[in-house]
Amino acid sequence: MAAWLRDGDAAAVHLRNGGAYSTPSTFFGGVGPAVESVLCQTIGTTEMVLQSATHDPGEYFLRLFPAVPKDWPNVSFRNLRAEGAFEVSARLQDKKLQYVRIKSLAGNACRVELPRVGAVRAVGSRKFTLQKTTSRYGRPVYEIDLKRGETVLLLCN
Repeated sequence: MAAWLRDGDAAAVHLRNGGAYSTPSTFFGGVGPAVESVLCQTIGTTEMVLQSATHDPGEYFLRLFPAVPKDWPNVSFRNLRAEGAFEVSARLQDKKLQYVRIKSLAGNACRVELPRVGAVRAVGSRKFTLQKTTSRYGRPVYEIDLKRGETVLLLCN
């Protein structure tokens, strides 16, 4: 929940506290079998770096690094799957977004909310249409016209 509220520091605290109940093999350390602690830790970490939400079947919305704690200046992930059949990789270095790679597995148009960045350009096998808008909360959103099987690399300055 803290990650969805964009509170990376609180999300990290919950993540660390949950780890106190896990064994080195990542299983729950309390009485009785429980696998949900490991699943919650995995989901929580993923939600801190990539969120995807579908409010309308024709509109897919990806949020990059929405809840990164202050003490995580360098974060990257590779090939996470997102709603809308997207495969996403990205890197945050010194708290600045370096790149985002998005592959469309189904051919859906894509909307991406990025952390505050300078100029963004789309690179790929063709010239992509990259339209900048803002979310209702004033955050930068980029609309990309991806087709099935295409990959776009968003380079950020």
